[in-house]
Amino acid sequence: MGSSTYKDVSMDKEILKKAFTESTVPEYKCPRCYKGYLRLEGEFNGLETEGSAAVHNEEWWEPEYIELIFNCTLKCGTCSELVFVVGNGVVEEEYDVDERGEWSKDWTSYYRPTFFHPALQLIDYPAKAPKEVVSPLSTAGAMFFSSPAS
Repeated sequence: MGSSTYKDVSMDKEILKKAFTESTVPEYKCPRCYKGYLRLEGEFNGLETEGSAAVHNEEWWEPEYIELIFNCTLKCGTCSELVFVVGNGVVEEEYDVDERGEWSKDWTSYYRPTFFHPALQLIDYPAKAPKEVVSPLSTAGAMFFSSPAS
């Protein structure tokens, strides 16, 4: 079978594994048209959890103990489909060297998605595949981020 008989949902699988910052949200492939890429639409909302904020005054506390949650909306540049994303985040210490060779450190928030709605389509399947085949593949795509072992 030629590749034209399959839905081209191929996505760079590396972006599925990597954490990102608020300014580097990956461009996931659209789950509706499979042609366009999803880009941040509106605000990215990253917030510290109440449980995390409650321990700031503990003597053992350090910024790397911060736990974040986030939500955002992504929009396809081709078909305008909207995709809602939620997930978790952490704060990591990063070091940098400027042009004079001087070191500096900063704290950066990194995020990982746990759910997309509608779900990203991660598995290629024939364009004329029956609903009985497509439905479980959609479910698998929905569960990939929240339960990778599934």
